[in-house]
Amino acid sequence: MNSLWKMWVDARTEEKALKLCERVLERMGRDASDKRAEPYPKTGGFVVSFAVGLEHAEWNDAVVEVIALGQRVAHGWALSGSIEDDPDGWSNRTSVAGVESIQWTLVGAGAVA
Repeated sequence: MNSLWKMWVDARTEEKALKLCERVLERMGRDASDKRAEPYPKTGGFVVSFAVGLEHAEWNDAVVEVIALGQRVAHGWALSGSIEDDPDGWSNRTSVAGVESIQWTLVGAGAVA
């Protein structure tokens, strides 16, 4: 199962945006795939997206895992979507300087029957 992440950063270059991504991943204790940084004209910074594979295959365990990963880099999470098949979390209270806000989405065969 995978979690998809987006973070909005105040970096002025793609290189610095990706360095912030590495700091977030270091705090999470995880590696990521599909890392991309794209300009975000609204703020003059960048939005960085990446995917983090989850260790748990069971839906309930994966939900707890992605929430726990989020808590390593931010607090005050707002949860939305259906917890049964489309959970999403967003926070603008990050613990990594330069990261203005962060979002996760759980992707997988959601599965509360």
